[in-house]
Amino acid sequence: MNNLEERIYRDATRTAAQVTDADIPPLRLARRGRRASGRDFAGQPTMAWSGTRRGTAARRILIPLAAAASVAALISVLIVVGHGSPGTPKHVRPPVAPTKRATAGNRLLATEALDWYFPDSGASYTEGLAFAFTQAKITARDIDPCLAQAGFPQPAFNGSQRQYQLAFADDSQFPDLAQLAANPGDHYFTKQYLVLRHPTAARQKAIDRAQARCTARYAQPVTRVDKAASALQGTWLTIISAIEHTPAVNATQPPFARCLERHGVPASFATQTDNSASNPLFYGLNAWADSTNQAATTAAQAAADQRHEARVFLACAPRVVSVLERIQIARRTHFFHQHAAQIARIARLAQEMSGHGH
Repeated sequence: MNNLEERIYRDATRTAAQVTDADIPPLRLARRGRRASGRDFAGQPTMAWSGTRRGTAARRILIPLAAAASVAALISVLIVVGHGSPGTPKHVRPPVAPTKRATAGNRLLATEALDWYFPDSGASYTEGLAFAFTQAKITARDIDPCLAQAGFPQPAFNGSQRQYQLAFADDSQFPDLAQLAANPGDHYFTKQYLVLRHPTAARQKAIDRAQARCTARYAQPVTRVDKAASALQGTWLTIISAIEHTPAVNATQPPFARCLERHGVPASFATQTDNSASNPLFYGLNAWADSTNQAATTAAQAAADQRHEARVFLACAPRVVSVLERIQIARRTHFFHQHAAQIARIARLAQEMSGHGH
């Protein structure tokens, strides 16, 4: 989402390839895959390391992932991120148009697809990550033979959907408080894709060309879903951004800041906001988290800091999240009715993708 955030850039992949041919530690060591300033909903990264956490810069523990799942994103990232947060309204499931061959499995995937492209809560965002995971698996399966034929064999896709969801949680725009409470700390999805052995500038260009060619020819069941959802997804993210600046949400800032201060966050951080960030009210908390993380001198201290930051967030964020989700859930119901035909088409394409290679 255009703010489907700040993804991992191609130079990260090139660096990764130079380090090792095996799976590489995450590039962005932010908490639990959180993003600091919005989801790169315009499309996911063109290349990413395994377990990459998005948006590390603005904060560590809180960072939204990319939900726009663009073609390159799906292919190059293969690793991108329920239950309602405490105190939030019951999540309304999106309508899914049935198909003649619909099964329980692909109906679920259609629902997950709508949660991926149009999340309205932490729970729906987490559920949407299941769709991104399935896209990653199908994409790898479909283009890997082509890549191997081009001289770039890839390791088999592995890793669990659950680990994927934990690694790419979004505690900035769509925080899943229930998941964070049950699974504090750092989580990684260790899968590198693409793997370039014996890297040189010429081989990097060659694998880029091979990936583009293989994707265009063999990944259409996946990429056509992204294409169908892209424009509407951008519209939805614009709505989400507007909600984050409504008077009802802004009214939660003073009590949120006071809560942070009671839990030891300096006032200089607790009261910070940034209208260009996602979520603006969490900007100061993210900045504080980054400052404490950078000051840690050992891995143990960094892990302890991350757990503490999670406890502070869980103590202070529920009111903000409750207000946000109440508005977002109601707005998405209206949005789906407004765009019923497009929503039905996205759901149908997701179901067909499922039948193709789920």
